[in-house]
Amino acid sequence: MLLQEEKDKKIQDLHTELWFQKERSAAFRKLQMILKDLEEHAEVMSIRVEDIVGSLKMVELDDV
Repeated sequence: MLLQEEKDKKIQDLHTELWFQKERSAAFRKLQMILKDLEEHAEVMSIRVEDIVGSLKMVELDDV
C-alpha cells in the first residue's frame, strides 16, 4: 500500500510542477510581448526625436 501512496504523491508532485511551469511559461510569453511593444515604442519615439531635432535645426538656420 505504501508503494501506491508514493506513486500517488509523485503523480501529484509532477502535476503541481507541470501547472507551475505552464503558469511560468505564460508569464514569460506575456513579458516577451511587453518587451516587444516597448522596443517598438522606443523606435517610434527615436524617430520622433530625430524629426524634432531636425525641425529645430531648420528653425535655427532660418533665424541666422
